[in-house]
Amino acid sequence: MIGSEPERPPPAGVAAGVPTPMRLLEPEQNPFSMTDYAHFHGNRLNLVIHALMVPVFLASPLALVGNLIAGRWLGAMALAGGRVLSLALQRIGSGREVHPPLPFQGPGDFRERTFAEQFLRFPLFVRSGEWKRAWARAGREP
Repeated sequence: MIGSEPERPPPAGVAAGVPTPMRLLEPEQNPFSMTDYAHFHGNRLNLVIHALMVPVFLASPLALVGNLIAGRWLGAMALAGGRVLSLALQRIGSGREVHPPLPFQGPGDFRERTFAEQFLRFPLFVRSGEWKRAWARAGREP
C-alpha cells in the first residue's frame, strides 16, 4: 500500500503477536507508550508490590541523602538498600505474572527498562486508571 510502512517482524526472541516487554528506548517508540504494560501487570500481588515499592525506589535515594546530611547514620544505612529491596520485591511479583517480563539483554537494557518503568511507565499506569482496571480484571480471573 502506498504511503504505509511495511510491517516489521517482532524482535528476536519474541513470538509474533506478543507485546514486547518494557522496551521503551527504541528510536521509533514513544517513551510514554503504555500499549503492552498491562500485559505484564495483571496479578494482584504484583500490582500491590509495585504500588508499594515503586515509591520506595523513587524516594530512597533522596531520603538517604537527607539522612546523611542530617548525620542520621542508622537511617542512612537502612535506606541504602531501598532501591535493591524495591527491585528484588518487584522481581518476585513479576515472577507471579502469567506473562513475566523477558530477560534483560545486558546491563544497558536492565538500566533502561528499570528506570523507564520506575519513573515513567508505572506512574502513568496508575494515573491513567489502568492499575485499577488491571486490579478489577485480576479479581475476575480464576
